[in-house]
Amino acid sequence: MFYETHKLREEFPDAIEKLQALMIDDEDFLKLAARYTEVNREIIRIEHEEDHASDFYLDNLKRQRLVLKDRVAVKLRN
Repeated sequence: MFYETHKLREEFPDAIEKLQALMIDDEDFLKLAARYTEVNREIIRIEHEEDHASDFYLDNLKRQRLVLKDRVAVKLRN
């Protein structure tokens, strides 16, 4: 089965340079991106059946990822 990876550079392909700059210049953004990556990796492990979790837990992680992605989008617009 195919699953999207949802990496930030894939989610925001038109903002790769700004993503890189924020990761260098903005410590809060770096922490935000790290948390997004951590949650995203956990989702991928569960979807690929490398880890096991309930549907409720997986759905909660996906909601967290969406909130984090929205926060990244706000930072990219500023």
